[in-house]
Amino acid sequence: MMDNRTIYENFIGKIVCGKTVFAIGDCHPSFPDLVYPINFGTVDISNIQMDAYLIGIDTPVEEFKGRIIAVLKSEEKIGDKLVVSIGNRNYTDEEIKECINFRERFFDYEIIR
Repeated sequence: MMDNRTIYENFIGKIVCGKTVFAIGDCHPSFPDLVYPINFGTVDISNIQMDAYLIGIDTPVEEFKGRIIAVLKSEEKIGDKLVVSIGNRNYTDEEIKECINFRERFFDYEIIR
């Protein structure tokens, strides 16, 4: 049986479609001071539904199609997340961290490429 790391490494580079849960400018319902500066949604991949940060687009969207460029493996029990790039740009780990810091700064995670 493959571990999550191996499964996640196989996700990198895949094109996925998803639906936005929080669009740019939305507030988190439990934490109203948490405003989403990027779109955040869900993706179904290999029969697994995962949360996904969308980077590379600066307007709110309801649905999206993009390429998985990284997986955030949570060191806590909050759930792992995908990083999906809209367009062909490949972001550095530092650029990814800058995009997701508004929410992930509260948690420990590893970026899998």
